[in-house]
Amino acid sequence: MHSKTTTRPSQQQDLRFEDNTNATPSSLIDVRSYQVVRSTPHGAKWLALDYSWASERCAQSKLTYKAGSLVLPSGSLRYANLPIPFKRAMLLTREMGYRYLWVDILCEPNENTQRREAIYRQAALIVVIVGFKASPDHIWHFTCDYKNLHTVLSWAQDRIWNYTFYQVRNLGQGAYGIVDEVRLRSTRQTFARKVCLSRQDGKLMQHRYLQEIEILQKFDHPNIPKFVAAYVQRRSLNILMLPVAECDLRELLSRPHEWAAKLKFLPRWFLSLARAIEYMHGLSCRHKDIKPANILISGQDVLLSDFGTSQDFSTSDSGSSGPGFMTPKYCAPEVAQKQQRGRKADIFSLGCVFLEMITICLQQTLYRLSEHLGFSSKSHNAQAVYHQQIPAMHSWLKHLYRLNPLPYQERILHITSRMLEQAPAKRPTAVEICKALSPEHLQYAVQGRDDAVHQERHTIVLRHRSVNPEGLGSYSSSPFGHATCR
Repeated sequence: MHSKTTTRPSQQQDLRFEDNTNATPSSLIDVRSYQVVRSTPHGAKWLALDYSWASERCAQSKLTYKAGSLVLPSGSLRYANLPIPFKRAMLLTREMGYRYLWVDILCEPNENTQRREAIYRQAALIVVIVGFKASPDHIWHFTCDYKNLHTVLSWAQDRIWNYTFYQVRNLGQGAYGIVDEVRLRSTRQTFARKVCLSRQDGKLMQHRYLQEIEILQKFDHPNIPKFVAAYVQRRSLNILMLPVAECDLRELLSRPHEWAAKLKFLPRWFLSLARAIEYMHGLSCRHKDIKPANILISGQDVLLSDFGTSQDFSTSDSGSSGPGFMTPKYCAPEVAQKQQRGRKADIFSLGCVFLEMITICLQQTLYRLSEHLGFSSKSHNAQAVYHQQIPAMHSWLKHLYRLNPLPYQERILHITSRMLEQAPAKRPTAVEICKALSPEHLQYAVQGRDDAVHQERHTIVLRHRSVNPEGLGSYSSSPFGHATCR
């Protein structure tokens, strides 16, 4: 049995090997009990330590070599004799919420380069030692996954005091941290950096950021940021990502006068967001906090960001219930009421974002939208939350429909109306949304057209639309109007 103690071992406490079933890697360090466990416990997640930059310093430690291993004659490893980088990595592993750490010379002293590479690939994260200074201002490690390991190791070719990131500009701030653009002094590379603010409730904050790293590692999509590395500095966890965004959608929505330069890209943005959600849901993940502040503008496209509240349900049911993190304004009604919810809660939140975007597209203001929904009311009972104003949102969509929208805008209005249904079962899936916002139609909208062509196509749409006095008519060929809008 593993010891349950989580206290720091004394200078005389031993790290004893404990037998277990055979697995790969052959043994791991339990950073809670400070024991070396033979084999990998079933379902365990673990970190690996790379100390290649610090190998000479580690070799100069008090460790005693015997038969190619680092096991003392008594069969134990004394914690006091471990190199400082190993001790720091064990502490970091525990602080990040993991239980197990793999260190080659402690776990598999006879391993070779090929096997070490294979183990790195399997590790949840790799801790790369890059320094020894004890100052809280000094970066002593980077934590990354295998696909970014060589990038991080390339940074180690420079002097260690050049591991300094300096801020280029601020990109945003939320309840859990700040995001800025930083440049690595030694290479001049720029990254988006998320900095976890000072913790009052450390475990919750660590879990949120660790969860975001794990989710980002799982994703490989053009509309989702890519995780590069993380590090601890001044007791804050810093996450480095690419690409660097210009601003978030919330900021852009608040400056309608700047939309002119972006209007031609808007059809792509609707589809990009739908595809990002389709990708997430296809991998059994829910975002759970879709809102303009979590959508980044990057050149001609958008990125869905902030996965600290996301849920991976690949090994469990897709639904959840009870209390949970949410942004009240954009959350689905079932989330606000703490009822059973699943992927369709993301669809409702995305529909709220689409509502704001299409409002700007049709040269209306968010202030007018707020007035229509009663958000600007002086009544103390008025709450600026979309899920309490579903009939008013549909009324606003009908108002927008009467403003002579372009064909692609009609299609967005129609699918947004479905996304904002009260009942989750009536909302479309992310796959259906992507089909509704078909690439061939959006290509027409992005490439531009003259007035005559636009008028002709718009006339065709009007001719094929079923009669509906409410203005959001159904389409004769399909729920999304594929035939009439191509």
